Amino acid sequence: MEDQNQVSKDLLDELNALRATVAELKQAEEDKRRLVVRLAAKEEILEALATGQPLSVLLDRLARTVEWQADGMHCSILLLSPDGRRLRLGAAPSLPDEYNRAIDGIEIGPCAGSCGTAAYLKCRVIVSDIAHDLRWAQYRDLALSHGLRACWSVPLVSRGGSVLGTLSLYYRQPRRPTGNDLQLIENYGYLAQVIVEFRQAENDLRTTKARLESIVETAPDGIISIDGRQQIILFNQGAEAIFGYSSSDVEGKSIELLLPQRFVESHRRHIDSFGTSLEKNRLMAARREVVGRRSDGTEFPAEIGISKSFVNDSVIMTAIVRDVSARKQAEEALRSTEEQLLQAQKMEAFGQLAGGVAHDFNNLLTIVIGLCDVALEQVQRENPLYPMISEIKNAADRATALTRQLLAFSRRQVLQPHVLDLNRVIADFEKMLRRMIGEDVELRTVLASNLARVRLDPGQIEQVLMNLVVNARDAMPQGGVVVFETFNLTIDSKGHPLFPEAQPGQYVILKVTDTGCGMSDATKARIFEPFFTTKGPGKGTGLGLSTVYGIVQQSGGRLHVDSELGRGTQFSLLFPAVDAPSESPPAQARSSAADRGTETILVVEDEDAVRQLACRALQSKGYRVLEAACGREAGKVADEYQGPIDLLVTDVVMPQMSGVQVAQMLSRSHPQIQVLYLSGYLDDAVLRHGIEQGQVSFLQKPFSLEAFVSKVREILDQARA
Repeated sequence: MEDQNQVSKDLLDELNALRATVAELKQAEEDKRRLVVRLAAKEEILEALATGQPLSVLLDRLARTVEWQADGMHCSILLLSPDGRRLRLGAAPSLPDEYNRAIDGIEIGPCAGSCGTAAYLKCRVIVSDIAHDLRWAQYRDLALSHGLRACWSVPLVSRGGSVLGTLSLYYRQPRRPTGNDLQLIENYGYLAQVIVEFRQAENDLRTTKARLESIVETAPDGIISIDGRQQIILFNQGAEAIFGYSSSDVEGKSIELLLPQRFVESHRRHIDSFGTSLEKNRLMAARREVVGRRSDGTEFPAEIGISKSFVNDSVIMTAIVRDVSARKQAEEALRSTEEQLLQAQKMEAFGQLAGGVAHDFNNLLTIVIGLCDVALEQVQRENPLYPMISEIKNAADRATALTRQLLAFSRRQVLQPHVLDLNRVIADFEKMLRRMIGEDVELRTVLASNLARVRLDPGQIEQVLMNLVVNARDAMPQGGVVVFETFNLTIDSKGHPLFPEAQPGQYVILKVTDTGCGMSDATKARIFEPFFTTKGPGKGTGLGLSTVYGIVQQSGGRLHVDSELGRGTQFSLLFPAVDAPSESPPAQARSSAADRGTETILVVEDEDAVRQLACRALQSKGYRVLEAACGREAGKVADEYQGPIDLLVTDVVMPQMSGVQVAQMLSRSHPQIQVLYLSGYLDDAVLRHGIEQGQVSFLQKPFSLEAFVSKVREILDQARA
């Protein structure tokens, strides 16, 4: 009996062992089946990821796959917001919609439920019973109201260590995870991390690509890439604007399409050397200036920088091309402006020197001419000294003409402008001009009808015409043609290439063109300098064109010279047009016996010899004469004199007190006093304006005593009238 019981027990143990083995085999089979299903699900999800399905679809499929692993389990996937502070709903297919809406956007923290805490602490959070866990204090009622009692959550951490979101498993009864549960949540958490990180990387790549494409396409510079065969593979909008081709026109074609033919060989050498270097990524040492060719065949200056890179072991060269036409034009304009400024400064320096020399010489010449006049009055014509004295005066007159030219160049002479018809001036002066050029030179005139009027000094514009004709004649020793041309010109806000400094308005142009030998650039740069000449000794003073320059500038005009060796010369003179009828110049004053008078005249002149000559000339005509060597002395003389002073004759340029200041001082005590200014040149713009407008009396040095006393009488008679 005992044996039978023992046998039964052994059979029962074997049966239990067999049952355990069967159970283990069934569990292993189930685990295998679950693993196969899990792997198949992962494979399907990864395939969906590779096909580019949206992240929301992928996460929903993943959550459903997780939920399929066990009954009564709800999967939730939340994603961290870009600011890293909140969790947003990614997928939770079986959780109540109301619950999902409530937790969408919860802020992460140390007590923010399982998900918020896991994201905050960056570690797994297991809550077996929501009803009694402090980490759910803020959301406990929400979870319990929807029948949720347990929640296990793992953070989705990227390879770079940043939190991407969380994957959570919910249960409707309190529950602790088994080893399989923990393995499940970790495995699917990793898969979720891969999906989210991959999609975010794709989005980042797409965003970066779009940003780069936008930068490339909107860049003002041209960006052109070529492959190893030098065929264009990238041609951005900047390049389209620069070259005039569309990208479809040039992609796949040789880069040589964009180069002038004469530069193709040198381009090939540079690219071959650059492209075959061993460096993987290389920038050309510096930006280079090249010449590009547009679709219409025109060429333009460009600046390029070239870089080289390798894509899949294939060389790619990229050029950044900038059209520097505008910069070149600006640089040229700046260079031209600087040259004009330097020229203006040089001419101003010459002018100051010439004006100062002329002023000193004018005082000396006034003395010489005055003493000659006195001597000629006292010496009979039969006297052998008479022709000698006359020759001295003639020499002084010629010297006066030279100083007048110096003053014209320095723009310190006093002009007497009138409204003129330039055509009429040329026509009236034409006969004299023809005599000056001789028979071998033909003079032609092309005068515009309805030519606008200009405001010029008649004598000075005749001087300009004469000097230009003489210059043209001397440039054509074998004969030729000189053409005088006039026409009206309107300059708008865009300006004029020959006269860039001219303001918008109406102008009159005078062109003087010859068919002579022309000038080199070096000569052309110096033709307006005083005393510069290319003629031989004794054939010119070098003041002709400098006089033209000074007169034109002082008259408010502009001057441009165009000349080439062997092709002649053209002077273009620009004068502002005026809307007024022509004026006739007043007749010149003439001396006569009526120059005598008895009025009181105060002469103020710092040059003793000039003052003595002026006083002697006035006294010889019967005037009462007071004299002073400076402004202070003039004030003292005027205060001591008891009678009225009818006329003040004063030099303009004097030390300590100018002639204008002397006149202002005396006019306070002698309001009826008239003023005659004397000077070799004028720097006072206000006084010059008054003289030019006929409001101020002025006599330019050097002058003859006859002209001096005649001018004095004229002023006194006008005051009496």
